Amino acid sequence: MHNTTLPPAQSERTPPKEALEQSEERLRFFHHELKQERSRLKELTSKVKSLRLKTSYFNSARTYRASLKQYHIWEPGAWVVLPPALGLVMLILIDLITGFRPVSVVGAVLMIVISLVALLALSKYPSDAELPQHMEQTKNELAQLSRKAAQTETRIGELQQGLEQELALNANLVAQNKERERISSARYQCQQLFNENWRAMRSVEFEQYLERVFQLLGYQTQTTNTTGDQGVDLIVEKAGRRIAVQVKGYFHSVSNSAIQQAFTGMRHYNCHACAVVTNSKFTASAIELAESTNCVLIHEDNFREFVFGEIEFV
Repeated sequence: MHNTTLPPAQSERTPPKEALEQSEERLRFFHHELKQERSRLKELTSKVKSLRLKTSYFNSARTYRASLKQYHIWEPGAWVVLPPALGLVMLILIDLITGFRPVSVVGAVLMIVISLVALLALSKYPSDAELPQHMEQTKNELAQLSRKAAQTETRIGELQQGLEQELALNANLVAQNKERERISSARYQCQQLFNENWRAMRSVEFEQYLERVFQLLGYQTQTTNTTGDQGVDLIVEKAGRRIAVQVKGYFHSVSNSAIQQAFTGMRHYNCHACAVVTNSKFTASAIELAESTNCVLIHEDNFREFVFGEIEFV
């Protein structure tokens, strides 16, 4: 039976793009092999049907000849009697169905001719001496082709199963590559944001910059009123959790009052957490207070991690 080596499967260490290329190569292999095997099965099935018809003919010839001998029927007499009898039956049937005599007569004549040819063939081909040999040869060929057809069906089943598994793997790899491309694109945008001169930003400019960062990281953002903001400049939301953010575009260090204001603003705006973001540093007392109030501090030392989404607020 035809067999083709399956392309090697990707290992766990195979790069994603290369793994996808290997998967697509395997898909092409499965499609090609299935097409070949189905074509082969169709050919084998056609040959099997032909041999079965041949076997049926030989069995009919043997039965017909045995009946003639068993009942001592004169063979030419059978040729004379059976075709006209079958023709008469056909004449009656067609006449009953159609009621049109010319059609019935034509059908009866055709039946007589076909019956006569069939009886002559059954009695003469192959000869009595050759009939057993023909039957044995046809039986062996039929068994051999049936085995090949069964093997081909088995291989088609295996290929179909392999194709389904590879399709699932390919879909997974496509999704993984799309996700990697999305992450790669997001990281590029994060890098572009980080490359901006955020250290020199002050007041509204820094607040607007942080809005862009939070939005890129998947947060919904909302600015508070400029006056009476209760110590909160931004309210960001993600996964159903709200964070109160105070923005400090400073040159000098941020004191603990900013943490107090952020914590109070968190309660005022019904947020789940609070954070203070600065492009400068925090005083030691501010850091101490942030630890006791679970306030997230973003400063110049961890600002890169913040921009790249490596700090969790929720």
